[in-house]
Formats: sequence, C-alpha cells, structure tokens
Amino acid sequence: MSVNNYRKCAKCGKTRAEDMTVTYHRFPNPGKDNNTKAHAWAKYCWPNNDWSSRESLYSLHKTNKVLCGRHFHSSQFYDSTRKKLSKFAVPELTDLLNDETNVFNQNAAASNVAGLQKSRVPFSRIENSPVSPILVKPTNILSPLKRPTDPIQPSKSTDKEQNAPEEMLPSKSTSTKNVQSQVLPYHDESHLTKSASKKCNSILSAINVSKVSELTSREVKLYNICKKKLREIIRLRKKYKNKKIDIVKAISEDEKVQQLCDLNISNSFVVLLQSQLQNCPKKPKGRRYTLNQKIMALVIYKKSPACYRLLRRMFTLPCQSSLNKLLNRVPLKPGINRHIFTSLKKMTGNQTDEENICILSFDEISIRKHLDYDSKSDEIQGFKDHGNHGRSNEIATKALVFMLAGIRKKWKQPIAFYFSHTLTADRMTVILKEILTECINSNVNVVATVCDLSTVNLKVLKTVGVTTSEPFFLHCEKEIVAILDPPHLLKCTRNLLMKHNVECTTDVQCNDKTVKGTAKWSHIEAFHLLDKSNANFVFAPALTDHHLHPNVKQQMRVKLAAQVFSHSVTAGILAKIASSK
Repeated sequence: MSVNNYRKCAKCGKTRAEDMTVTYHRFPNPGKDNNTKAHAWAKYCWPNNDWSSRESLYSLHKTNKVLCGRHFHSSQFYDSTRKKLSKFAVPELTDLLNDETNVFNQNAAASNVAGLQKSRVPFSRIENSPVSPILVKPTNILSPLKRPTDPIQPSKSTDKEQNAPEEMLPSKSTSTKNVQSQVLPYHDESHLTKSASKKCNSILSAINVSKVSELTSREVKLYNICKKKLREIIRLRKKYKNKKIDIVKAISEDEKVQQLCDLNISNSFVVLLQSQLQNCPKKPKGRRYTLNQKIMALVIYKKSPACYRLLRRMFTLPCQSSLNKLLNRVPLKPGINRHIFTSLKKMTGNQTDEENICILSFDEISIRKHLDYDSKSDEIQGFKDHGNHGRSNEIATKALVFMLAGIRKKWKQPIAFYFSHTLTADRMTVILKEILTECINSNVNVVATVCDLSTVNLKVLKTVGVTTSEPFFLHCEKEIVAILDPPHLLKCTRNLLMKHNVECTTDVQCNDKTVKGTAKWSHIEAFHLLDKSNANFVFAPALTDHHLHPNVKQQMRVKLAAQVFSHSVTAGILAKIASSK
C-alpha cells in the first residue's frame, strides 16, 4: 500500500481508503508571497489557534499536512480534472461562516447601529479618497469574521450618511447570504504586479485601516463598489491603449503615407518615419531597428546626449546600450585602420572637390596609466603601441590623435591614434608621412597641418623642411602648409611677456614726443590698478587678478590669455596714456 493511502485531510479526516478519487493538496510553504495563503489554510482548519508566527505555519508544511479537494471551489483549479490548484487558491469559507452565523444574527442590530456610529471616515471622504485603478491580491480578508461586541449607542451619523442611498447602508436583518457578501470574493490576480498591489492599498490607507476584516459592513460594501469602479477604469485604459495601437497601424498601412515616402524628402526623415511606424505599436523589448536607423540615432547621440534623451521621450529610438553595442562592433586598433579610410573614400566620392579640401590636425595628450585585457583581440591594452611600427612593454602615458577637418564644408573625422610613452621626432615624422599618404589615396585634399608648439612637433616640421621663410613642405609633389595652433600662440606670447620685455622696432609718438617703444607686463598691471579704482567707468571689466597672476592650471586656459590682449585692454591703455596717467 502506498504512503498516500495513509494520509488524511486535516479538516474532515477523509482518506483514500474511504474514497479513491480524493486528491490531496499540501499546506503551502510560508514565504514572501505565500504567507497570507498559508495563514488562510491554517485558520480554516484550526480557527482557534494562533498562527501569527511563521514557524507555526512552516511546521504544517514540514509535517506534510494536507487538505482534500472537496474544500476548494472548482474555480480554484486550473482545469476540470481538479488535480492542480491555482497559485493563490484558498479553501472555501462556507463551513466557517455557518459556525458563526448564529452568533452574528444575535448581534445583528447592535452591529448595524454601532457600525454607523463608529464609522472611521465620512461617506464623502470615501467617495473622494485617492484610489488607484488596480486590484490587489487578498490579504487578511479570508480570516474569520469578528464578532461584534460594541454596545448599542445612539447614531451620530452625518447628514451625508443619512442621505446616502439605501443600498449603501447595512440592512436591519442579516442572513447567512448577507454574511458571505461582507467577505470580499477571492479572485486569482496573479497577473498583477507588486506596484499594483501597493497602489490598491491606498484605498485602505486613506481611511487608516490595514486589513479589510477591520471594516464594518457598510465600509465593506463601499470598498466593493470602489473595486468595481476600478475594474471599469482598468478596462477603459486597456481599450484606449489598444485603440492607440490600431491608429498607428492604420497610419502605417495608409497609401498616402507610402506616397509620402516616395516624395523628394530627406533620407533621415524617411528612416525616422519608418522607425516610428514599425516600432511604435510594439513593446519596448520587442522593438527592432535596422542598421540605418541605428546609425542615424548614433549621429544624434554623439552630437548631443542630452538632446537624444529628450527625443527618446517623444519618439521610439534605440537605447544608449544598443548604440554602445553598435560601436563595439567596429574594430579599432592603434595605427592605420583600413576600413576608416575606405569609408572616407566613399564619402569623398559623393562630394565636390571643394568640399574635400581639409586640414590635418594632430596633438598629443596625457593619459592615465592603466592595463586592461581585451578578450576580442586576446591582448593586454595599455602598453606603448605604434600600430604597424610595433609595440613595446612600456606602459603608455600619452596618446597621439590625428583628425581631419573640412574647410569649405563643416565636417571632421578622427582617422588614427597611437599610444606612446616618449615619442621621438623621427618616429613622429614617419607616422605623419604615412597618414598623409593614406589621405591622398582616399581622395582627401589635405592643404595644411595644424599642431601646437611642443618640442617634438617643432622638430618634425624642421625635419620635413618647414622654415620661417617657407612655411610649407612637399609630400608626394604636393605643397602642404604648416600652421601653428593660434590658441597656443596666444598663451606662449602671454607667458613670454610675463618674463621678458618687448622692444618695438619703430619709434612711438607719445605726447608729441618720439620715444623708443617697450612693452612690459608691468604696464598691464598698472592699467588694471588704475582701471578698477575708477568708480565711474571701467575700460576692461573682465580683467581680473587671475589674468595677471595665473597659476599652473590657469596658464593653460586660452580664454585668459586672449582677454589680456583684447581690444578693450588696448583701448584702455591708450586712454590712460592720452590722459597722462
């Protein structure tokens, strides 16, 4: 004989020896989601015991206590076989209600009068209470009904309570059917989310009640009416959402929209329109984008991430992680990347010769020492790497970047980068010529190079043949002008003027006198003292002590150097000289 034949129902004691068709259902394991369910099962079988602790509920599950299927309604099962219960199935309360019907009938009148007198909130507050159109799983509504013990007291209901409809007030006589109606019917609502449950609890929290079992008969009826209205709101919201999807689908299939795509409009607008029509009806995780749509979104994101986040609220666009995955698919290594110049050649083929005129700028920046393992290339990144010219075991501290920028047409494109520790002028010259050769082969018309005044860059320009009299060099029989970065020239001029005086080659006329002009940094300091002491008019209000006595970080700012040599400072100095100050 199997072990199941020795089992018996914890409520009625029925065994399979009496009925072979009976099915057993084990007591649930109390936990985060099943604690209420386990409490309802235990209270159904042993209503007089205390089941407030989790250990007592777990002991029923551990000792394999069971209930037979006759204590569950047919709606609590998944199918007509009545073998498997639903997730939130609880036993019927018919027997429990019958046990307490007599006690409840004896105190029915007292309960009705006391219920009106002890109403927790007025009827108007319940009507206007902020409720959320979402239902919750039943909590303690399955616990036994409380026996009314309040004494009969005169009614102190408000005018709104007295004028309330009769169907909202408790009847004078309460039958077993009315008792059952006061307990909220259980529905399987496992599809609701946790946030929905929290919102529905606002109905009870609005009247300072934590459990439905604490409500009076009138409050229970009002609570049921609220839940009924909330279900209607949920239905209307779902209908509205489906209607919105149907409208978008109808627009996407409309012939006029298809004709619009055939008109002479920009390709970007066509790509955006196709993306909206295809992905708007779908859920966020079910949306798919083509390569052109992702590239268009990536262009917007790189131009302004804040603008892209704003557009994502208005249109269906890929998320930032999808764009980063697209960038990771592009292989980029130090040195010459052939696919970059291949794309560059396609771009120049679609432009005019004037639009292909550009400059080549290069600069070396400091980076932090860091080593990282790249699983795709099976290499450790962070060492000195010059691309085709080899790697070394020195940890890189600088990065050299080359970038093209258009002159007649506004465009720019980084084309190569290198990691280095100490880059020599000879290696820099080889890399520069290699980059220029690739640009010429890609039909890019490089007319000038731009760099700062570092020692390595000046030595490279001298190596290729750049002089003050001939500020250009030849490469592949093509003249390329060498330009020093103007912002760096401003900073260098300011730094030299702070240390040395500048003598003019021609004489200067001052107060009808011809003198030999000498520019000093002390002249600017004296002008600043006179200018800020004038309470009526200031020539250079932007000039501050940070301009005259900059620290190490402030010396790197081009803005401070440019404001020192501005027109307002020059005009102020000439005005002070004219007034003999």
